[in-house]
Amino acid sequence: MELKTNFAYVAMKLTEDDAHVLHMCFYEEKPDNKELVHLIDELKNDPGFDLGDLTIGIDYDIYFFEGEKLTALKNAMNIPDEINDNNEPSLN
Repeated sequence: MELKTNFAYVAMKLTEDDAHVLHMCFYEEKPDNKELVHLIDELKNDPGFDLGDLTIGIDYDIYFFEGEKLTALKNAMNIPDEINDNNEPSLN
């Protein structure tokens, strides 16, 4: 199943010189506040993300992307407009 990458939450650490992306989560439909709360909980509690020892708002922040800003991000990171439901880029 293909998922259009129309919206994204991106967890990243910004410095004066760089932006270090920690995790990206794409959505086909515009996510609501419940999606953000779920993402924050998952990043903090799922050891697979390795962010449990970090504090949101201090060690990193989560940014919402849509429209032109999302297009620029996807172009810069070579992310397709659709991804497979297993979070792998679509080759179609």
